[in-house]
Amino acid sequence: MPEKRNILVESARIARGQIQELNNLKPGDFDALILPGRSGAVINLSNVVFKNEKATIIEKLKEIIVQFHKLSKPISAMCISPALLPLALKNQARVRITLVEKNALISKMGATEETCMANDIVIDSVNKLVTTPAFMLDTPLAEIHIGISKLVNKIIEMHNSK
Repeated sequence: MPEKRNILVESARIARGQIQELNNLKPGDFDALILPGRSGAVINLSNVVFKNEKATIIEKLKEIIVQFHKLSKPISAMCISPALLPLALKNQARVRITLVEKNALISKMGATEETCMANDIVIDSVNKLVTTPAFMLDTPLAEIHIGISKLVNKIIEMHNSK
């Protein structure tokens, strides 16, 4: 029997709280943007997995990322979701991100990739971006936790130092 899925219902279950559509998000109401990872984020928000350098991002998320960037608010992404940043900002800036290892696709998308371990972060101070590979690496959860914690702490520091 075919399964009918609803991304908002599934997101609310995972987040254990209320979820709103992207259309309701107003960057002026937030201090920073943190994009979660895992394949669902990229598969549901872009076609990067299937289109490679010809990939696109859903228009509303692109608008949100561009607005956060124009407002000079910190943006972060973990796991595979850093791949969304050059898609959204390719006409705005050349960004520096991490996924796992040097990848020619990242350069074709208009970004510079810097490698790091799951317990670390890559900071693009010019564009106020912070990324970590998180689950892209086969690493113990404790190491992934350290990287994500560093990401969140850096985003808070960037916000507080504006």
